[in-house]
Amino acid sequence: MSRRVAAVDERVIVGPWADGVRALGAAGARRFSAPCVWDSGLLEGYERLNERYGDRARVVEVYGSHASSRFGSGRAAMVLPRVGDAAVFRWIRAARRRGFAFSYLLNAACLGGDEGTYAGQRELRALLGRLADAGAERVTVTSPLLMEFVRACEPGLKVGASVICYVDSARKLEFFASLGADRVTLDIDVTRNFPLLRALRASSGLELGLIVNSLCQLGCPLKAHHYNLNAHFSQPQEAGADAGSALSHVGARCMIQNHEDRVRVLMSAWIRPEDLDLYAQTGIDHFKIQGRGARPENLLKTVEMYLRGESPPGAVPLAAFAGGRTGFRVKARAMTGFLDRFMRTPYRCQEGCGSCRHCHDWAERVVTEEEDGDVARQVVDGARTMAAAAVDYQARIDALAAGVATKLQTKRGPVRARTG
Repeated sequence: MSRRVAAVDERVIVGPWADGVRALGAAGARRFSAPCVWDSGLLEGYERLNERYGDRARVVEVYGSHASSRFGSGRAAMVLPRVGDAAVFRWIRAARRRGFAFSYLLNAACLGGDEGTYAGQRELRALLGRLADAGAERVTVTSPLLMEFVRACEPGLKVGASVICYVDSARKLEFFASLGADRVTLDIDVTRNFPLLRALRASSGLELGLIVNSLCQLGCPLKAHHYNLNAHFSQPQEAGADAGSALSHVGARCMIQNHEDRVRVLMSAWIRPEDLDLYAQTGIDHFKIQGRGARPENLLKTVEMYLRGESPPGAVPLAAFAGGRTGFRVKARAMTGFLDRFMRTPYRCQEGCGSCRHCHDWAERVVTEEEDGDVARQVVDGARTMAAAAVDYQARIDALAAGVATKLQTKRGPVRARTG
């Protein structure tokens, strides 16, 4: 028999007193949601960081999912650590024993309609029951149907609207609140739109969150396509299915965007640890740190940096904030004042740079290339080759097959005719 947690009234905070409630939250420790990579020492690491910084910032929640499952998540399985089913639920129980809330991700951009089928809902019901039994506090969801299903099937589980819901308006906030969401992670494209952030805060009592260390370009044209590919390749594939070509193409195009010019570093959505107070004052309740594919030791360094609220000194690799290979370093501590323009004036970045040189001028001062050579150019050149190869996948396979055949022929030597 699945344990059922008593349903709690999750009504949205509204009314003139709501600002006071939010002010109390902003005055306390900043709250973070940190990734789970199923490492046994990670929870102990988060505990140590909470002991060190807990008066001003705390990891209050960890989040994760199976690497691959029928319903998938927002990351392709190939970049995530794989653990067995029993280990997932054992880890959730361990997190709860240590005082961390757990959010299970059911936030694939596309489920192929499976959440509306009899077989799909039967498996979902079983999964949600196991999550409730293990002590998970919430599920983070993209599908509106799935949100309503969770609330009907397991009312003790809270529901969060994923960043992949692309929430960037008061209307969308109202819609997801009507489906039972109590938290919304806002679209990364609103990260620097402070007038909009203030308006969203004023329009809703929902818990509002932002991802702090995304290196995605603001207004990225690849975003929806990339999330859709991740969704499909976070779900089991038919025998012989190959994610390489499609994912390598979008990944290559992403690398080209990020490395074409140093100004791209400041046109991406990451937030300096020093600037988190500005967002808390704007009304952001919750900060999410990405990194489900990171090594535990690197992840702990990133989490500590954000809890401490201070960037490393000097010109540090951009990878210190979000992982992955980049060709640039940034003097993050020297960026005090960079956000002032965005806080004071209407947000118009979606209209293009035009005569605005704000990011370009700052990039000249605080962004440098990696010390070990022209890494940015090498990344772009390699990415262009990768993208071109993905476009004509059959030609690439034929070339690889021909190369293998040539190597085998060389290894075996010339074939001699038998004489008898």
